[in-house]
Amino acid sequence: MAQQFGPQAQRATAQQTLINAVDAFRNLLSPAEIVDLSQTNTPGDILELTKGLKDERVSEKKIKRCEAFLQSVQQFSRIVDTMIQHSPCISALVWGSVKLLLLTAQKYVRFFSCLTDLLEKLGMLCPIFKEFQDLWPHYKGLQDAVFEYYAQTVNFCSKTIAFLRKTSTSMIVRTLLKPLHNELQDVEKNPTIQQKIVEYQIILAREDAARRARQQQMLFNANWEELSNTARLEVACHGQLMQRLESSADRIEDRQLQQVKKVRDLELKQNTQKKFKERQRLLKQISDYNHTTTFLDLHNVSHPPTGEWLYEMDQYKEWVQAHHSSLLWCHGIPGSGKSVLSTSVVKHLLDTCVEQSNSGSGKTFIGYFFCNFSDCRSLKFEEIIRSLIKQMLSVFPGSTESEEYLVKFFDQYNNIPSIHQWQELLIYTCSLHKRIYLILDGIDECHDDNQVQILEFLNQILSIPRCIKIYLSSRKEVYLSRNLTDALSVSLDNIKCRPEIKGYIDASLKKCLDNKRLRIHDPAMIEEIKEALMGGVDGMFLWVTLQIQDICRGFNDEEIRETLQSLPRNLDETYIRMLERIVKARNKDIAVKAFQWLTTARRPLSLRELMEAVVIREDDNTQIEGLNRIPKDLDKVIEACGNFLVTEEPVCESSTVRFIHSTVVTFLHTYKLPTHLELFRIDQQTAEVNMAKKCLQYLHFQDLQTQLEPTTPVSVSKPRKSILSVPISQWTSPELQSNLVGSAAFRYVLTPPLEQHAPKKVNLKLFSPTSAKQESDSDVSRHQMHKSSLFEYISECWLNHCESLPTTCETLENKSQVWDWFRNLVFDGLDVIRLPWPTETPSTADDPHHERFKWAIQNSHEPLVQLIFQELALVDISSPQYVERFLARDSAGTKYEHHVSEMPLLVAAALGYPYLVNFFLSKGSQLDFEFHLRTTGEKETALMAASARGHLRTVKHILQVICQFSNY
Repeated sequence: MAQQFGPQAQRATAQQTLINAVDAFRNLLSPAEIVDLSQTNTPGDILELTKGLKDERVSEKKIKRCEAFLQSVQQFSRIVDTMIQHSPCISALVWGSVKLLLLTAQKYVRFFSCLTDLLEKLGMLCPIFKEFQDLWPHYKGLQDAVFEYYAQTVNFCSKTIAFLRKTSTSMIVRTLLKPLHNELQDVEKNPTIQQKIVEYQIILAREDAARRARQQQMLFNANWEELSNTARLEVACHGQLMQRLESSADRIEDRQLQQVKKVRDLELKQNTQKKFKERQRLLKQISDYNHTTTFLDLHNVSHPPTGEWLYEMDQYKEWVQAHHSSLLWCHGIPGSGKSVLSTSVVKHLLDTCVEQSNSGSGKTFIGYFFCNFSDCRSLKFEEIIRSLIKQMLSVFPGSTESEEYLVKFFDQYNNIPSIHQWQELLIYTCSLHKRIYLILDGIDECHDDNQVQILEFLNQILSIPRCIKIYLSSRKEVYLSRNLTDALSVSLDNIKCRPEIKGYIDASLKKCLDNKRLRIHDPAMIEEIKEALMGGVDGMFLWVTLQIQDICRGFNDEEIRETLQSLPRNLDETYIRMLERIVKARNKDIAVKAFQWLTTARRPLSLRELMEAVVIREDDNTQIEGLNRIPKDLDKVIEACGNFLVTEEPVCESSTVRFIHSTVVTFLHTYKLPTHLELFRIDQQTAEVNMAKKCLQYLHFQDLQTQLEPTTPVSVSKPRKSILSVPISQWTSPELQSNLVGSAAFRYVLTPPLEQHAPKKVNLKLFSPTSAKQESDSDVSRHQMHKSSLFEYISECWLNHCESLPTTCETLENKSQVWDWFRNLVFDGLDVIRLPWPTETPSTADDPHHERFKWAIQNSHEPLVQLIFQELALVDISSPQYVERFLARDSAGTKYEHHVSEMPLLVAAALGYPYLVNFFLSKGSQLDFEFHLRTTGEKETALMAASARGHLRTVKHILQVICQFSNY
């Protein structure tokens, strides 16, 4: 041990010592023992060994005394094979030596006890692997010391086993009598020395490890000091960069959050807009009529005192405060301010309901509708109903239930509900409200049929279980008086000194003074004017308005006083004075033409259309002749007609022109005018004939075709609606309708125009501002730019005006020329017009007049029917023959197809042709005759056939004829 060796030699010697000790142990073993002890030990071997040693002679306490030694040997045996790979089974035999020793010594109890004491001491000396396992792989000196230690252990076991095997029983006895340490003194001494060597090597290894750790720390400190500046700088830069990145990340996150919020807000907005658009689409599908226009116009001319006297009347208080449904009828003479008063009632109810809503009295709905004689749509019962429905549903902006109900409603009736279905929908909307106020103004302007429908339906909704208040405002017509006897009633005729009249006079005069229309020298003249107007007003606001306009024409105070001394007593006298002023100003020709056009037009005319219409003369052959007569000032036509006409504000070419009041139309039709004013009187039939002649003349102007560029018709998904597909009576006043009841001019046009009949495209270059600028020196070019105004109206409405063409030569002068024009347009056609009937189909190729004739009888167009009959007469076909042939074609496939020749009246009624019913009645057919159908055995009358197939117009016509012949 004292000799110095190199590291490798020392390591080989220590390992060889262990190998030699193991080989010496192996020499003691028999072959069987070598096989048994060469098996690799496991952690459970100690437990198995201790269990095998336990018997009656060996106590458990003695066995436990050597467990520390056994565990140390077993731990060493696990690592020894990794160190000595060229000599296998070393670890197994190291452990086997200890195992064989204990098994051999077990036979000698006293000796085993001494042996366990010795092994207990050796266990205390054994190296504890846990204490140096981190140092073991790196320090060869420690490894050699451990090898030497366990080599001594193996030698100890070998010597002890050899001692026990060679010693006889007598020797053992003698040995037992001697101390055991005398025999095994060297064996006990060597492990103790070797244990000290192991401890010394552990101390050296730890110091060396500490030294190396210090060297590594010094090297680290040196490297850190060398890199400190760069590292610290990089760390500082990194910190700044991280701060910037964090700041950028925060900004990016904020932007992202803002973007997300914007996206969500946009999605919410889009969803809201989508729902709003869908709701607006449904409401527009109900009605696109703007019910607020007339209300706002009237409200702007009202004054604060308006209606205050009404709110103090017992009838109004009872109507407002009662908890049951009721109707209040306010009636008065024309021009008495009924409509303005109605706007005041609406405003008063709105203010009252706001107060009730703030006080928690419940939800109240207020709806209103103003019938305007100049807007024919407003005179239709269906339009009134649909507008009220729209108003009632508009107050539920977020009601999903009402929207779903509307969708189902339109789907159920294929988007074309009947008038009865609209009434049912209004009753449903009434159920959505607790208290309902409906203000209806001007229902006397409606046609008699519409008045009947309105009153019948109002009685119906008054009976539903809701508190419904209806306010009606109208003239005191006979029919209304008969049917409103049980209603609360307020008459404006009995209130002569209404405070709002005085307020209206004051405001109107102040306005005229401010805009310099009224010029006076004596300030006292204002009081004279007010006194004169209040003395003759008789409750008529319109009368006041017209008198103030007349007063403003005075050049000085003297003329104004003369005007005040001769104020007309009523509206009729006022109108006569206005006509005399037109004659005096030499504007009678323009005024007469304007009045005729406005009373016969099928829709409201714009200012430009009226200007073009009044300049056309009977001897004109070209359009340019009339266009060159158009004045440059837009208001020339309005000035020429005195105060009879008004236009929309602001005044422009597209402004609609109308009479100042519906009483003007009644006056021109019915009032017996003086002889010098007789030319202003309008005979409706004559005016209709004149308008038809002017339309035909216009469409045959020589230069009209040259200003139109033929183009190929293009199919469109939604063709423009023709005027021929709109009820004609929408464009006329009630007075005009009453004079033409039964006239063909006021029938519904049923067949819409088809795409293939679209007129040739107008050459827009002729009407563009560019072309007008290029040819500004030419008056013709200036007027060509606007040519399409009257042209569009006539191209759409000419056929409606031709309904009034007389069918006898005696009625119309120069009839042959007009009739030839009419024939040319019907049979030959022009590129500039749209024909409402479809082209002939292959099934009607043998009858070129079939579709044309069908449209004519459906719309009761007498001139067109007579024109077709004239054409048929040229080929020797009589009218009865052609009608029967027509009915045979249309009744094909029905039960009537074989009965046309014997009962044509029944077939005409069954197919829904009231015109042909009249035709066969004129030929001697009996309306009440009961026909017998051979094919089915049924018996029917014309009335039964029409009603069974749902032809309401035919049924109504037959009933009218029956009542006429029965003297009802």
